[in-house]
Amino acid sequence: MDSLNNPQNYQSDTGMNKGRSNNRFFKYLPYLLIVIVLIIGGAAVWKIYGNPSNFSDKNSDGEQKNLNTQDSSKEKTNDNIAEIINLAISEKSQSSCDSISIEWQKERCYANVANVLQDDSLCEDLSESFIKNMCYFNIAQSSKDLIVCDSVTDEGIKAQCYVNIAIAKENLNICNDIPEGFEKWLLDFAAIGTIADMVPLKGENRIIVKYGLYVLAKTKNLGLKKLLEVSKIKAETLELFSDGKKDSVISVYSVGFQIAPRINSAGRIAHANMAVELFRSTSETEAKQLAMDLNLLNEDRKTLTEEVMKQVEQRLQNYGELFDRMNLIFEGDENWPSGILGIVAGRLMEKYYKPVILFQKKNHLNVASARSIKGFDLAKTIHSIKPYLEAGGGHAQAAGMSFQPNNTQQIKDIFKEEIEKSLNIDQMNPKLFIDAEISSNDISWKTYDSLVKLSPYGIANPEPIFIVKKMMIKNFELIGQDKNHIKVFFQPEVTAGLVTTYQAIGFNLSHLMEEIYEKDIVDIVFKLDVNEWNDKRDLQLNLLDMRKSDRR
Repeated sequence: MDSLNNPQNYQSDTGMNKGRSNNRFFKYLPYLLIVIVLIIGGAAVWKIYGNPSNFSDKNSDGEQKNLNTQDSSKEKTNDNIAEIINLAISEKSQSSCDSISIEWQKERCYANVANVLQDDSLCEDLSESFIKNMCYFNIAQSSKDLIVCDSVTDEGIKAQCYVNIAIAKENLNICNDIPEGFEKWLLDFAAIGTIADMVPLKGENRIIVKYGLYVLAKTKNLGLKKLLEVSKIKAETLELFSDGKKDSVISVYSVGFQIAPRINSAGRIAHANMAVELFRSTSETEAKQLAMDLNLLNEDRKTLTEEVMKQVEQRLQNYGELFDRMNLIFEGDENWPSGILGIVAGRLMEKYYKPVILFQKKNHLNVASARSIKGFDLAKTIHSIKPYLEAGGGHAQAAGMSFQPNNTQQIKDIFKEEIEKSLNIDQMNPKLFIDAEISSNDISWKTYDSLVKLSPYGIANPEPIFIVKKMMIKNFELIGQDKNHIKVFFQPEVTAGLVTTYQAIGFNLSHLMEEIYEKDIVDIVFKLDVNEWNDKRDLQLNLLDMRKSDRR
């Protein structure tokens, strides 16, 4: 494979030449990429161009988002805007939009009327570039008119316009107007969407992520560049090919734990449209500011998450010994923003290994996020209690729902009963599945490089977990603001010649050191990782668990 500096040159990582299956994949790749890219911005685009009377804003789990829920005056304003837009559409008159004081909402109203009238000339005077482009885009889709697509100035939206009409007309020759190799440069967004949505990294998903991470490292999207800069994310240099060629790549970790949370913070704390505007920006100044704003929102999100986490855990402590016998964490509070409850529920589920339901209490509606362990299907239970819900949906391990306050206890009781039916005591104990036992000599760059060839890792393609027995703790320290992480240095118990010291980092594992001390001999479970600091790369063990060795 040639470098991605020439995006037209690609080969499948299956090792096949340009065979029939490879051509077929790339033939349809533009359509697949468009779908994934639209998933990323879908919520915001629907908000702007969907049914103007539909102002219920939900995230991917089906959860009602917390958009200024404490500000009733803003809710009333939104209702008024919706009414004005509906009136303008019914009257087919842009002049009816003029009473809207918020400029972008007014232009949104104009665009809706233009779409109803199927008159692209009404899009010309719109000043918001994204709304103007989408105005042309929507009219082109409705009329299946390629000429209207030509009025779109954004190359990405224009390409989507061509593709959608090509599919609608069942005429793939239309796609000849899309520059060759253009779809390759959409792989960065496709990779972000695939990782963030936690889909299985198998088959085409794995190929999309594998090459998308290389494209992301040299992305042409100004907004993404600025987001990488403010997030201080640097590309890793990996040996990519058998002939020794190297290229740079952004890691799955950086996407899942740094990029995606910043994008999602817009919808959780403010409005999802911020992220869309960032990725559509063509101004260096504007893009940098929007990226910085998202970064600050993410910090606010983390602060709120920690506050709610501490409050929930304080309640759990108040249950005393009763908590160990509880099969469900079910808590709510009026001051818990619903936009972050999914994150908190996920952390609680991982820590205590119980299904978790957290909800924001409101006057007339409770909005909840739920996370579950393997063996208990949230979606199935939610489906069974529909009569008690206002809305609900999701999948087996993650879901959202809303319900009237007077149904709260009934819903809690049903979940407890269903969990008791589905899970036995053994299933309520977390398990760590180890792929292989290795020796300390196997902790090497050679092993790491072999593992890299199996990447990217993620859902359905997990990173291998290893165990090494009889390692001596040379020394350790508690790190982090709350001293809840550990840094440990290990040496093999039995050595011959030069002694090698291995560095490990364990997140949220400080409790392990309550009964383990320096010079103890232990068995360690870990993932093999790399620590990069000041342009220096060292092997590092990502510690998952540790116990004193059996001395027999």
